[in-house]
Amino acid sequence: MRQYARSLFVADSREEALRLAEKGLRRVVADFAAKGHVIPGDTLVDIIAALDTHVGTPQDVIESLSRDTTLPRVTDLVFQVHSIDPPHEYILRSIELIASEVAPALGWQNPAGKSEKRVALVR
Repeated sequence: MRQYARSLFVADSREEALRLAEKGLRRVVADFAAKGHVIPGDTLVDIIAALDTHVGTPQDVIESLSRDTTLPRVTDLVFQVHSIDPPHEYILRSIELIASEVAPALGWQNPAGKSEKRVALVR
């Protein structure tokens, strides 16, 4: 079994997602760098890429995850919103958008009792 985690934050608008992502990621970027993560620059795009985070509208995140070469080889996938850590109502909306739009668009499903790939959403 191969398990992987990806940080996702999905919102109704790209601007909203990026605004909340920047607020959260800027709070934690120094800690990640201190632990050995290489952050190649100081822009939000640099931080998102370095922390392997997928942010935006459902379509943005679908496109971003589609380029993730690890995902076709995993059996279990955990989506998390930290280190973005948006307010609770945005977390709930992100989970809703992942479950209703992102996961199905990428062919991920969890039919009752049968699944080759399992998707878990955690905070």
